[in-house]
Amino acid sequence: MEIAKLRLFLKLVAQVERVEAIEPLPDIDFNIRAGNTLVGFATRDQMIDAVRGDKLLLLPEEEDALARIEEQAADVERLFDKFRAMQTAYDGRDFGDDYASTKQALQQRLGALGGELDGLLAHQYGVNPAKLEYEPWRKTHQPFHWFVEFYGIIKQGGFDVIIGNPPYVVYGEVKRSYTIINYHTAACNNLYAFTTERSLAILQSTGRLGLIIPVASVCTDGFSALQGLLRKSGTLFVSSYNDRPGKLFDGLEHIRLSIVILQKHYYVPRQILTTNYNKWQTIERLYLFQKLRYVESHDFAVDGSILKLATEIEKSILRKVLLHSHSLDSYARRIGQYKIYYTRKLSYFVQILDFAPTILDEHGKKRDPSELKIVSFDSEITRDAYLGLLKSILLVANNIL
Repeated sequence: MEIAKLRLFLKLVAQVERVEAIEPLPDIDFNIRAGNTLVGFATRDQMIDAVRGDKLLLLPEEEDALARIEEQAADVERLFDKFRAMQTAYDGRDFGDDYASTKQALQQRLGALGGELDGLLAHQYGVNPAKLEYEPWRKTHQPFHWFVEFYGIIKQGGFDVIIGNPPYVVYGEVKRSYTIINYHTAACNNLYAFTTERSLAILQSTGRLGLIIPVASVCTDGFSALQGLLRKSGTLFVSSYNDRPGKLFDGLEHIRLSIVILQKHYYVPRQILTTNYNKWQTIERLYLFQKLRYVESHDFAVDGSILKLATEIEKSILRKVLLHSHSLDSYARRIGQYKIYYTRKLSYFVQILDFAPTILDEHGKKRDPSELKIVSFDSEITRDAYLGLLKSILLVANNIL
């Protein structure tokens, strides 16, 4: 956080050509906040749901708790308005002690309100705030209540724009430290999917979202829940990038990425616009985004994948293939003598074989291939027909698989 503040201040100062023109730097302590993005109440409705649970009617003490929280939140908003007015006053006034006391009061009110919401959230996690387990839970989960920390923005519907590069971390790697609850994308099992869902929750109804996330997010079955959430949230732009020979991020090995841009809305029809799977030279970086070409691909939506189509010709070919072909499921069998072997864990080429490859370990002993899947058929000619189709340049090159 401190580095982020410093870089923002340096950027401001760099715009000034004369030392005499430098004005006092703004106080941005309440603009840059720290906490767990994924744990806490994003909206007022989430807070109410936590109190209500499965009950149709609230108990009097629960009604009182909600009223108290709403009143505290309104007080915080009034202090925010006062503090922001002082921040943006460039008419030479010196607010002196009033500025410091307002900031201190705002910090105290935020702390008190956050503490009360932490208690409500703890009950959802099955943690009793009156027990010794409560403080360790708060320390590991570090709840961040967007509903409070940015009360005025969330009350008005959310943020206009959210951009980010969320963590590419498997949920199991952090599960010992903290857990998440009530996420539609929980089955995706990765923090970047949860972050995308949280971003949509705090984005206003006509807002825009831009995230850089692994390409697996738009082309694997495991992220179907995330793809469905993105599809129904508005107009979607997806561009995808290999990491060879050029890559978007230096220092990250074997991270193939997609840039997902969403214009949020709830009217239909919604659009999905995609690019091809971009492979580019590092020297092209300055012109990479200028060269992107999007095409509408909503009509080709399938479960588990957002196709990487880039031209009308590709769309025309795919439309004819789908119209005149039978699906692999029509011919595949649960048990069959003739088999196709393929890998789900892809590198720089797709392995599709009619035999199981022999793999030796460091001691020269045979071991089973990892990530090897099997499709069985009841006739050799059917197997060979699909083997040729799956190995074809057309399908592989255009990432239709």
